[in-house]
Amino acid sequence: KNYLVAYTGNATEITLPESYKGESYAIYNYAFAGCAKLKSVIVSEGITGVGDYSFKDCVSLESVSLPEGLEKLSFGSFWGCSSLTDIAIPGTVTSIGRSVFYDCIALEEIVIPEGVTLIDNFTFFGCSSLKSIVIPDSVTKICKGAFQDCVSLTDITVGKGVTEFETDAFKNCTSIVNIYLTDLEAWCKVLFTGGLNSCPLKYDAQIYMYLNGELLTDVVVPDGIEAIQGLAFFNCVSIESVYIPDSVSYIGVWAFSGCTSLNSVTFENTEDWSVRYGSGSASIELDVTDTAKNAINISQDLPGLESGFTNFEWNRGLEDEEQ
Repeated sequence: KNYLVAYTGNATEITLPESYKGESYAIYNYAFAGCAKLKSVIVSEGITGVGDYSFKDCVSLESVSLPEGLEKLSFGSFWGCSSLTDIAIPGTVTSIGRSVFYDCIALEEIVIPEGVTLIDNFTFFGCSSLKSIVIPDSVTKICKGAFQDCVSLTDITVGKGVTEFETDAFKNCTSIVNIYLTDLEAWCKVLFTGGLNSCPLKYDAQIYMYLNGELLTDVVVPDGIEAIQGLAFFNCVSIESVYIPDSVSYIGVWAFSGCTSLNSVTFENTEDWSVRYGSGSASIELDVTDTAKNAINISQDLPGLESGFTNFEWNRGLEDEEQ
């Protein structure tokens, strides 16, 4: 296999040839690293790969054109390209490696193509100008620190394939306001395995959630869902009411914490519900099955437990089972 191993010139604009002596080639690790004068690169069709740190610290690089047919962006490919504003990831790319756009502080927008299956560790770490991101349905996991310190990020669209947000996935993303969903059932199942720092809803006390373009005010949990995972609707101030179908037997910690407009929760089946304070042997369980009606007004029907529904763990008939 042929590689472009290193570039030693001082050009500001480069168009890489399609082949070397009639054969395809790939850009090797660190090939253009530290080329401080380079402003524009066109990677021609036929080039098969972009290696680790291949354009690292090209601090003047503003524009990159990548070819269709490229399948992978490797570890740290554009790390520290602090002037990068114009780059389109080809639709053929299915793998975006760790730290690819680490500290690309001028990057305001990027399109992640359908087919990418995960946002790897620190992929967009420190992209402080990034304003919005659309996570396609093909993505299943947002990995550690993927969007950490993206302090200008305000809008996130989450595809229905996402099942997990890892620790620090959105740490210090203090400007997030709008979350756009297309599938409520899928969202209820998402795990925030890193706790609050993995949750994009954490950093602003007023989060507005949208379902298929409409502001979400009344959450009707789809029948068939067995669990609403913790933090699912954290800080969503637009939510006014929640309907819990009979199929649900578990509501995770802080699932509705910070939902300051929430005033009505309707359980299709009120039997055997309990709320858990604390954890393990120190937990205290409160039976709410004596509630005469299935429409529970938090402040009136459960006095003293105004924060109970939103801040604690709820179980129905599963007190001794680990969720």
